[in-house]
Amino acid sequence: RLLARSQLGENSPRHEAALFHLASTHAALNRDDAALAALAEAETLATRLHGAGSLQLVPMCHAQAEVYEAAGQFDQAVGALARARALRLEALGPEDIKFAGSCFNQAGLLVRQAGTEAGAVRRGALLTLAAELGVEASVAAAAAGNAEQARGFVEKLLEQCLEVDCDMDGEGGEGAGGGEGAGGGEGGEGDVAIELLRARLEDPYSY
Repeated sequence: RLLARSQLGENSPRHEAALFHLASTHAALNRDDAALAALAEAETLATRLHGAGSLQLVPMCHAQAEVYEAAGQFDQAVGALARARALRLEALGPEDIKFAGSCFNQAGLLVRQAGTEAGAVRRGALLTLAAELGVEASVAAAAAGNAEQARGFVEKLLEQCLEVDCDMDGEGGEGAGGGEGAGGGEGGEGDVAIELLRARLEDPYSY
């Protein structure tokens, strides 16, 4: 990194690449703070070189999300993937397969976050958000002409949601006395997500 900066200058793509590589090295060694610091510096440089809306920022968002998720900081990880999704939407539009992939990536992370939550209502809400993004991914893939991927996104996400929902049902008694499971049962919120995804799969005009 120092060599790239000294020989090519502070504002050079090589320096940007060196910072990104440094961040990857820190992440591999579980040095989360150092990795995030290097990524923040790389992002600042990339923004200066390519512009605030450049797709060059997407890999940095993905890397940030990986570090945050590994550290258990899911809200920050989701925020990083949401930014990557927004960048692709702005640059590529809502009918692009890469935008569809961003929707699916964020949905998958939300499902993983749901699996770590202690409260059934919170987990169900996260699953619902994931399902909505999964449907958005499917719509975008279908609009891009990739019917196989449009269906595959939903099938994979449904499988993941069902796994988390089964875990919720199997814990038993979480809502007892606290009201979380009152009336509709603990899995009620998770059921909303599953119904959304199944409806998308069963729609004959979706693909």
